[in-house]
Amino acid sequence: MNDSTNSTGEKRHVLFSLKLTGFLIGVSLLLTLGRYGGMISQESVERVFGVLLGLVMAAYGNAIPKLTVTPTSSISDATNAQSVRRVSGWALTIGFLLSAGLWAFASRDVAQLGSIVCGGLSGVVVAGFVFWKYFQCRGNKARDIAGSILLLVLFSKSSTSVYSQNTDLNFPLATPESQGVSKGSIRQITDEAQAYIKNGTVIGSELLIVKNRKTILHEVYGYRDRENEKPMVRNSIFNIRSMTKPFTGIAMQILAAEGKLSLKDSVAKYLPGFANDKSRNITIEQILQHRGGLPLTILSQSVDEFPNLQDQAKVIGEKGPEFPPGEKFWYSDAGSDAAAAIVEAVTGKPIDRFVTERILFPLAMKDSLYLHKENAVAGRDPRMDRVCSLYFGRQGNWTRFWSADEEPFYPFAWGSQSLYSTPADYALFLTLWMDRNMSSKQRILSDEAIDRVLTPRSPMKQLGTDQPYPCGFFGMRPHYGEMSMLYATGDNPSRTDVIAFGHEGSDGTGAWAFPAEDLIVCYFTQSRGQSSTIRLQTTIQDALLHRTASAEIPDVMKSLVGTYIANAGALKSTPFHVVFRCGKLALDIPNELIYELKTPDADERWTLVANPKVSLTFKKDDSGRIASMTLHKTGSSIEMSRVEAHAEAVIK
Repeated sequence: MNDSTNSTGEKRHVLFSLKLTGFLIGVSLLLTLGRYGGMISQESVERVFGVLLGLVMAAYGNAIPKLTVTPTSSISDATNAQSVRRVSGWALTIGFLLSAGLWAFASRDVAQLGSIVCGGLSGVVVAGFVFWKYFQCRGNKARDIAGSILLLVLFSKSSTSVYSQNTDLNFPLATPESQGVSKGSIRQITDEAQAYIKNGTVIGSELLIVKNRKTILHEVYGYRDRENEKPMVRNSIFNIRSMTKPFTGIAMQILAAEGKLSLKDSVAKYLPGFANDKSRNITIEQILQHRGGLPLTILSQSVDEFPNLQDQAKVIGEKGPEFPPGEKFWYSDAGSDAAAAIVEAVTGKPIDRFVTERILFPLAMKDSLYLHKENAVAGRDPRMDRVCSLYFGRQGNWTRFWSADEEPFYPFAWGSQSLYSTPADYALFLTLWMDRNMSSKQRILSDEAIDRVLTPRSPMKQLGTDQPYPCGFFGMRPHYGEMSMLYATGDNPSRTDVIAFGHEGSDGTGAWAFPAEDLIVCYFTQSRGQSSTIRLQTTIQDALLHRTASAEIPDVMKSLVGTYIANAGALKSTPFHVVFRCGKLALDIPNELIYELKTPDADERWTLVANPKVSLTFKKDDSGRIASMTLHKTGSSIEMSRVEAHAEAVIK
């Protein structure tokens, strides 16, 4: 082979590499722009990137066996060939890295970039060794074809693996517009979630919106561990606290359907600690409905006060109820833990094992697990790398009180909490109720059981009080069924229309399903408290739910909308906003909630729906314009001067 022939071949090799690199970067850029313009779904972007990156890695990997088999025509030829291939290799490497970066950017998950790069380059090295070892003796053409095919398959599989770890394939990706949701509506919700990070309302969060069983939004914000600078990633795993209760309730419903217990049974029939004059009349049905009179908790010092759940349940029964069983709703972790102890007594299995076998596995909830000290001795679960640290405090002042590097928070599995999960997994759980409880392979619950779970029993009250439970869904009130939160119109459980169901957790998690809209929204944080969760409900309703009320502000309300500044007292200089949301006038109290206001009474007082003891009155100046607002509370009042009309009063 002469020098001119070698030179021509080498130039073609370099030219091909540069063309492939340019093509890859160009297509990647177009796909990224298409994704952000809403013209291409995230799922399509990721699949095309998988194929494109597979192609470039196949071309790049093909150079490896060629470099290991040195041409025999001359040393100079071999040196020139290797130099050319180095140039080609660098060009393709740059193309690969840029495309991988665009891939991560288009996916809105930059944390995936490291996985893509490491996985792809590792595949090249491994495949290169295989080609050198096994295809060397079969001729260059056969080796090149086999190498290209194998590398394409390897990297496409790698791309699919990264994709499957970060998107629940039970809800395929789709653009919001394809499911009848505008980009503006999605932007309302994402802007608010991002604002919570910027103003320190939460440390980190994950937001999932499923419409018509299609994922139209799955985004993350902030950190899952701020101190270690670990960003939140899709399918992070959260301590969902009280969102564990529905799983305990479903376990009880399963046992009732199998005839192993009756919900009308006395708890004392299964737990000896309840066989006393104080607790003997408490029924299983009552503890599922939080009407057994049991306290919120019996723990006084720490979570490690008892060696196991049965001993804990024994003391719950011995201490007895604080109110006569059946008298009223009183939210009780103690009652939920007693329910889990009944499951253990009936089945002979720990509550976490029973729920895992009978609910989590059939529903393919692969990222949900009970995390406690008893199951930690078996070894570290690989899912722990995605578990979020926990924070307590208030806006702008959060302190980490547990991280995934420490031993588990719970001593053993409880019925009230201790389950960890992801938004995608919990959305899958809610379809158990939306689809009338049919899993892919087996029926988990009867229709009668689902009806019991989703029938309102009591209006919900705040923890440890008789005050109404706060709600951001205007025109709705939280009720409780049997281990389920139900959002319904009306105060009387027998005259309510259930609009949504789900549950919330005290570490800042919430999930809601709207059957009539075929809509599921899951918003998980790890910053203890529920202010952001309840505030987001109002925006969810404003942006996603069908509303019959006009978006135009009625004249009687238009003059009231604006910003008011407190003139004195502890709240001096604090802005309060009167806004028009969800077709209603509302008061946005900073660092708290957005409170729906009732139509004014004869004294022209606008009363808070959530708290009738708080009301507003407005004063006009000489020109007839609203000049101030007075906030009336029991025994006190705060006057506020109006400073401006609120720019975001109407959400369209």
